[in-house]
Amino acid sequence: MARAEEGSSSQRDGSARPWLGRTTGKLALLSLFFHAAPAAAQEFGYIDANGLPAPGPGQAFFAVAGPSTLEAGRFGASLRSSLLLEPISGSQPSPAPSGTDTAVVSWLWLQELQLGVGLGKGVDVSLALPVHLPQEGQRLTGAGIGGQLAPVALGDLRLGVGAAFDVGRWKVGPRATVYLPTGQEQEFAGERLPRADLGLVATCDVEAWHFGGSLFGRIRERSEIGNTRWASQVALALGARYDWTPEWDTGIELMVMPTLTEQPTPPSGSAGYVLPAEALIGGHYRGQHLLLGAFIGTGLPLSLASASETPTRGLTSPRLRLGVEVGTTF
Repeated sequence: MARAEEGSSSQRDGSARPWLGRTTGKLALLSLFFHAAPAAAQEFGYIDANGLPAPGPGQAFFAVAGPSTLEAGRFGASLRSSLLLEPISGSQPSPAPSGTDTAVVSWLWLQELQLGVGLGKGVDVSLALPVHLPQEGQRLTGAGIGGQLAPVALGDLRLGVGAAFDVGRWKVGPRATVYLPTGQEQEFAGERLPRADLGLVATCDVEAWHFGGSLFGRIRERSEIGNTRWASQVALALGARYDWTPEWDTGIELMVMPTLTEQPTPPSGSAGYVLPAEALIGGHYRGQHLLLGAFIGTGLPLSLASASETPTRGLTSPRLRLGVEVGTTF
């Protein structure tokens, strides 16, 4: 009987180890990105490394969401493949006064499969599945930096719905995207709880120019990351595209996504702020049923860490974003 009880206790201890490992990994994140984590343990929900999800098949821009472009009964499908360099990076405490720069996600090759269908009267629905295939970075452990991230990770499934209405020369409409927590958040491919983007989009054509803009509330749980709070955001995106011919175009896009929370005040110096931002340029070839696109962009140094005087790129703003996309409608 004593042996049986001892065996049962050993099994319980063994089954607890994975849970303890995951909990320890979460606590290690508290000191990763910025200096001097608070002494009290804080909840961390992980971060989706991709701050600019593809807006859907057949859209005019690469990051600026627009009104529905699918007519009733029409289907759209696309595959976007993009390389992100250092989308999650920062400084962890070290003997050096400035800390040690660490790229948690050094790079990732992101694949986004998107499907959409027009329901009529300007309404469409879409589905998107992101996959990190492959990626590389430094895994987190209770002692700090451990092994490597998993080379392949599934992201959060996205469900979208949008509508379009004509208002003079403008086309406007609401759009919403729900992110289901199907991803592997420990690999920075998703987040722990469901989240949503809710907002409005608008486009306008002026001769060969096409202008677009979107304003979203990005609703998510609040997390503590060292001296930084990661929380819900406002996502503002603006784009301008010039159509050289009916088939070829080029455009530029700008996105700013400030977090909607005050940052903790450090023991010395002033509190910083988190303002992820990116700029993209790209172009498309649009055939009768075929769409090809390519883009390049970078994160902008508009964030400021607490007790720092040097602006830096915000979380999810990569040093380089490079991608191609192929799509079709039928």
